[in-house]
Order: sequence, then structure tokens, then C-alpha cells
Amino acid sequence: MARKLPPGSAAGKFESDPQKGFILNGGYPLRGVSRHQDRKGMGNALTKEMMEEGISIILEMGANTIRLAHYQHAPYFYDLCDEKRVLSSGQRSPGHHHAHEKRPVPTP
Repeated sequence: MARKLPPGSAAGKFESDPQKGFILNGGYPLRGVSRHQDRKGMGNALTKEMMEEGISIILEMGANTIRLAHYQHAPYFYDLCDEKRVLSSGQRSPGHHHAHEKRPVPTP
């Protein structure tokens, strides 16, 4: 089974083969880390610069997949994963990328 992902997706193309296993973009092995969105002294309130530093360190380690642990991470970090072509998996809810947009509050 081969599947091409929508434009903007980090993976591009993946296949699942009974003999070869999971194949990303034609044959790259998956090397991954698990990431918590927190930092000593900051808690969950990371700046964009901190997120950029974090993904740079992960890429230096040779990882190409990230498990975003336990909860939704900042939309900016998902965008960084897409930009850097890092496959991410996490606990997203529907409409996650739009959660930061202001929406009208219904009046009773």
C-alpha cells in the first residue's frame, strides 16, 4: 500500500509493506523522539525561539519523526515539523490548526 499525503504534509509519501515494514519517502528509516512541550522555569509557555531551538536539537540528533507527548502542542510547533519535513504524531483535536483564531462567542 502506498499513499501520497496532501501538499504541506511532512511525510510526502509513505508505504507499508509486509516484508519491509513502514517506508517513508522511498526508504528512509524512522528515527524518532518523544517531546514534551515544557521547559524548566517556563512550564508550557514556550516562545517560538524555544520551539525553533528544540526542533534544531532534535534534527541534529538525526530524528525524522516526533511523538508529541500527552497533549496538544502549540500550532507553531506542528508548522515547524511540516516545514522541516519531520513526521509528527500527537493528540490533536479537530480544528487544531485554527484553535488560536478568534471566533464569535454565541450570545444566550
